[in-house]
Amino acid sequence: MPFISRAQAARRASRRKTRQQLELESAQRQYKQNVFDAQSDLQTAQGQAASEFATLSEEYETGLTNYRDRLTDYNARADEFAKRVGDYVNRINEIERATDQNILTSLYNMNATLVNAFGPRDYVDVPQTPDDPGSFTETFDMQAPTAPVARSIEPDIQRFKQRAEAEKNVLEREIGERKAGSLRARRRMTDRTMLQRS
Repeated sequence: MPFISRAQAARRASRRKTRQQLELESAQRQYKQNVFDAQSDLQTAQGQAASEFATLSEEYETGLTNYRDRLTDYNARADEFAKRVGDYVNRINEIERATDQNILTSLYNMNATLVNAFGPRDYVDVPQTPDDPGSFTETFDMQAPTAPVARSIEPDIQRFKQRAEAEKNVLEREIGERKAGSLRARRRMTDRTMLQRS
């Protein structure tokens, strides 16, 4: 075996880890892995919530487009009916005006003095009575789609916090147990004088 100086031996000894140190490092690695797993679960839940909301948003957009198209069609039919009613009312007003004017013309032509002085007046043509536009019986009862609401991930956040807190407590307990064990071992050494080096 080659010669090793005290300095080299001290360096080698300092590089060697005690069982307690190895156990603590293992506990710390396990803690980090468990917290990472909990964080992964939280990110997965966030991704699922975002995906669900995106699907609901697409369905909402499709429903809203359908609703707008149907409403536009309904409004077009209502506007067309309103135009027919307007045309009907205008034609009735024209008939009334022509009828009133013809009544006045009849009265004028019945007065011989006016006819002899100014001559007879001509009657105006009375427009034909238009077809009744009927009534607008269509209704629009389609409900507008409800805007989607994102699912709350607050329960997932709370679960992550609880898991992280539980893992932290386990790590602290492991560290505490190792320190307490080391302290007990040192006390035993001082209590048992026979075990001490002479």
